[in-house]
Formats: sequence, structure tokens, C-alpha cells
Amino acid sequence: METGICARCLHTCNQCVSRMNCTSCAKGLQLQSGECRTTCAEGYYSDRGTCAKCYLSCHTCSGPRRDQCVKCPNDWQLAGGECHPECPEGFFKTPFGCQKCHHYCKTCS
Repeated sequence: METGICARCLHTCNQCVSRMNCTSCAKGLQLQSGECRTTCAEGYYSDRGTCAKCYLSCHTCSGPRRDQCVKCPNDWQLAGGECHPECPEGFFKTPFGCQKCHHYCKTCS
């Protein structure tokens, strides 16, 4: 209801508090900041129909944990699903990111 007049929700919303502010979305859409989207924005992942923020060091992710990063911010390295400023111990740098050393090795290149 806006200014005492009932207004229809957008067609993408199941429920809303105002025409432009959804509280639940139509099937197949994700709720992010009151908006129903087909996919979550960068820095968010889909969690049961809602877009939730990625772990703070991830640029994009598949879930909330620090080891669920898919892409890192510029100049950071992806190693075992985590973003680091440099490759951590047990990994070596390649043009495609950090690769895990052989399990017998503590360091490698």
C-alpha cells in the first residue's frame, strides 16, 4: 500500500511491501535488496532464493565460506577456493593462479 492506496507488486514479486520493494520472488528468481533478479550480482551467491554476500575476500563465490571463492579481487590469488594476496605455503604461482604442490612437498615452484 502506498499513500493509502493498494498497489500491485511487480510481476517478478510474490509479495512486496511497496510496488518496487519485493519481500519474496516468483519461482526461479533471486531476492537481492528488495529486487527480484535472474542471477545474483557479483559478490553475492544464491541461497534458497535469496542473494547472500560472499566472504569478504572473494570477488565471486559459490557459498558463504572463505574456501568457496570462485574469483578473487585484482592482484589476489585463488588457492584451494580461498583468495590470498600471494600464493600460500603448499602452492606455487602460475599464470592461471595458485596450483597445489605435490602432497609430499612443503614448497615447490
